[in-house]
Amino acid sequence: MDDMPQATENMRGSIYEMQLFLQGARAAIPSIPFVSADGLYGPETAEAVQAFQKANGLTPTGITDQQTWDLARTLYYKMLRKNSPPRMPNVFSCMEWDISPNQSCNQVFVVQLMLKHLGERYSGFNDLEMTGIFDEKTQKALSLLCMEGADNYCVGKCVGKNQMNDLTQTYNGYMMGNEHQVWKSCDEEKSDTLLEGIIRPQE
Repeated sequence: MDDMPQATENMRGSIYEMQLFLQGARAAIPSIPFVSADGLYGPETAEAVQAFQKANGLTPTGITDQQTWDLARTLYYKMLRKNSPPRMPNVFSCMEWDISPNQSCNQVFVVQLMLKHLGERYSGFNDLEMTGIFDEKTQKALSLLCMEGADNYCVGKCVGKNQMNDLTQTYNGYMMGNEHQVWKSCDEEKSDTLLEGIIRPQE
C-alpha cells in the first residue's frame, strides 16, 4: 500500500510530460486540440492524443501506448532544438577573468572582435588585427572606451570582469543600434586632444 502514492505521483508526472509533448506538437499539427498540462488523463487529453495519433498515421485510440509516447517525445525535443537559440561556445579559456598585458587566449579574440565592430562607429581603433594577443594596440583601443575607473583601462594593466562587462554592454548597445556615449581617455591631461578626431561618430 505504501507504494501506491509514489506510483500515482509517477503516473501524474508521465501524463504531465505527455501533455507538454502534445502542446509542443500543436506548432506543427494545428489540428491537435489544446490540452492543459495538469497531470490528469481526462477526455481532453485523450482527444488530443487521438488527434496526434491520427495525424501521424497511428491507430487513433486516444490511449498513450509506447509507440505514441516515443513519437510524441521525439517530435517534442526535435521542435525544442529547432526553435531554441544556438548554443554559445565557451571562449573564456583564461584562468579566472583577468587578461594580462600580452597574454594570449581565446577571450582576447572576443575583445578584439567587439572593438573592431565598435570601430565601425568610432574611429581610432578600427585597424585592429585579430591576433588573440592582448598587445599594446588592443590595450590602447580598450583604453579609449573608458567608462568608470579609468585607471583600470590604461595600457599595461590587466582587464577584469568589470571592464569586460563595460565593453560587452557597449558592444551590445551598438549592435542594437542604441545611442553611444563618448567616454574620456584614461589620460585626463590629454583627454580633449585624444577625443578630437579619434573617438567620434563616423560620418
